[in-house]
Amino acid sequence: MIVDKIRSKRNIEIRFFLSPAAARRLIRTWHEEGRDVEPHAYIDYYFVKGSSKAKVRKWLSRHTPKIELILFSRKGKVKTEKRKGVKSVQDAIDELEGKEYDSHITVTKKNGWRATSGGPQTSCELVADLGWTGEIEIPPGERKRTNELIAGLKALGATGFTIKSMLQILEDKYGKKKPRAPKQRSLF
Repeated sequence: MIVDKIRSKRNIEIRFFLSPAAARRLIRTWHEEGRDVEPHAYIDYYFVKGSSKAKVRKWLSRHTPKIELILFSRKGKVKTEKRKGVKSVQDAIDELEGKEYDSHITVTKKNGWRATSGGPQTSCELVADLGWTGEIEIPPGERKRTNELIAGLKALGATGFTIKSMLQILEDKYGKKKPRAPKQRSLF
């Protein structure tokens, strides 16, 4: 059941990896720059149907709506998301299964931080069984700034830049098998 209207978002997402020290450095830099920094945590339940991808996001931190159904696609480097709030995880799963999507991978991010002001939205998250990862969202109209933004992140210790989705990264790691639920370590 839908609880709010569909929202769309388009951007170029660049993911990167961080050591725990680099993650602390990045978060400290955001604070020093006066950026708004929000903690966040959620679980993403990924679903696939051929080349179509979707996820159900259950927010564990403060967020409205608490549960979202997210359909996403990529064209070139630009990712388009369509999100809608739902009343329960089961409602979202039922909707996806009704459209013949199959359950795929679950990703838990219990310790994350997002800088939402003073530049492109950037996040830093502890991903179960992957370690610290980051993501920067660049509007397509600002793609000329990509190299500059990456250079700034490299100076803080970020490595392994990619435009692969989190789903693709995990599929590469597990060979498209579902991963087990590993233990997580906190940044602080």
